[in-house]
Amino acid sequence: MNFSNNQINKAGKILAFSEAGADVAAALDTINAWRSKHRYATDVFRELLMEKARAIDINFVFASRLKKIDSIKEKLRREPNMQLSGMQDIGGCRLIFSRIEDVYEMVNALLSMGGTWYPSAKHILKRKTDYIENPRNSGYRSYHMVYEYHNGSTVAENLKIEIQIRTYIQHIWATSVESASIIAKAPLKASKGAEYWLEFFRLVSSYFALQERKPLVPDTPLTKSEIVESIRAINRQHNILSQLDVLNLWIKRTEPGRITGEFSSPYFLLLISEDKENKAEISSIQDFDIFDVAYNAYVQAEKNIGNNAVLVSTNSAETLRRAYPNYFIDIDNFISILRNLLF
Repeated sequence: MNFSNNQINKAGKILAFSEAGADVAAALDTINAWRSKHRYATDVFRELLMEKARAIDINFVFASRLKKIDSIKEKLRREPNMQLSGMQDIGGCRLIFSRIEDVYEMVNALLSMGGTWYPSAKHILKRKTDYIENPRNSGYRSYHMVYEYHNGSTVAENLKIEIQIRTYIQHIWATSVESASIIAKAPLKASKGAEYWLEFFRLVSSYFALQERKPLVPDTPLTKSEIVESIRAINRQHNILSQLDVLNLWIKRTEPGRITGEFSSPYFLLLISEDKENKAEISSIQDFDIFDVAYNAYVQAEKNIGNNAVLVSTNSAETLRRAYPNYFIDIDNFISILRNLLF
């Protein structure tokens, strides 16, 4: 079924603001049907991206996802002038590389798409944002590209797909911010919460930027010694490392088993539960061979448990953990780096 922009935007307003007398169920059906079309486009980009990424870094990580209904709702509420049809990250792909040089090699390959690399591609680059050369004030660093899908298919024509390209160290920073939100009791990713948590992650991001010889986060110290001392001062005052250690210990004691081995299925549905203290854990993982079956299960899970369901696509169980450690709350690597920094 095809939808006009007006239909999609109207459904988005109903979802975000629950207008009086509106048919919320019908709006959700419209959004779910429209959102599912993005999977076709992300699967096409998956093949394009993985082909080139393998030649750049054999240890790269790839994952794709469809934006959660709850995240769509929050974004529309946060930006009330935004129209759902113009939201550019409903479908998303993420590439993670070992080195900063690999990130920019991948960016340049994408910029040449339609040229020697992939001459038949007709996709249109709508926006590119370099949050590595220009970090956000929050400390977030990554390279974003938004493409408009064009392949002569009525299924996904004109839909937009966001591609995030980053290094592993940038990735563990971003996912550790989300993990720490559990104990900070605030969405740190949205720059909300206690100032010391926000400043701590800004400083650590600048420390990581120094390691990659890239620009520092605005309004942080300019030298490594000043950055390190500032991080240590916050840690002394607020016991950041101890808090993260407690979180990690809880994870290892309560996580219902780690994923091991290779999975042949390309789609994973993660169901996440919370205990009485609002601590998150993965209650189950289901894998699917067919997207339509996975998507139907995802929609049903969202109806049953709200925002505690995540549908992801990745190339193995191990890369699932590496690409989405915030859902597994795997902060071991971040804590190791932090401990070496502090002591």
